[in-house]
Amino acid sequence: GTLRVILMLVHDFPSFLAAYSLSFCNVIPENCVQLRNIILSATPKGVPFHDPINRNFKIDQLPEITQSPLILSNVVGPLMSFKNELDNYLRGQQSPDFLNILVNNLRKDGNPKELDAPRVNSLVLYVGMQGLVRLQNDQITSNLSRTPEMELFHKLMELDDHGRYITLNAFANQLRYPSSHTHYFSCVMLFLFNE
Repeated sequence: GTLRVILMLVHDFPSFLAAYSLSFCNVIPENCVQLRNIILSATPKGVPFHDPINRNFKIDQLPEITQSPLILSNVVGPLMSFKNELDNYLRGQQSPDFLNILVNNLRKDGNPKELDAPRVNSLVLYVGMQGLVRLQNDQITSNLSRTPEMELFHKLMELDDHGRYITLNAFANQLRYPSSHTHYFSCVMLFLFNE
């Protein structure tokens, strides 16, 4: 029944689902992959569809990658307990030890051994948004490795298997319709897997 309701929303109100995708992904259990994929497939009206299988398809040449997607979810809410320190780190005003403390801030409040997936989702999106502000779209691939955002993503890749799974899902959740976020996070994932 839930899948049918979501399918109706994707068909009739795709812009709503696209704008609130973070909120939906935060409450969908990890094992409901199909439901999450349906929500992430929502493309706002007016965004042209491109065939990614076409041999001439180049995401970095699409005009849509210069436009940021509309995000109406509360991205910074789960990060409020350490947002000031995070912002200082991204500006280069925080010690590198912040990355070790950051991992503890991503743990669930009641269970310090388990990561809080909504916090990781918000962190990945927020840091990606800050990275996009820092980089120009046409220079993402050349300057990606020398940023505090990438250092933070590298630190998340040092988590245990389940932590990396949650982090990579957070990256993959941003690979949606053509936008600056899709371009940025596709470059981030390619960079991480290349390393």
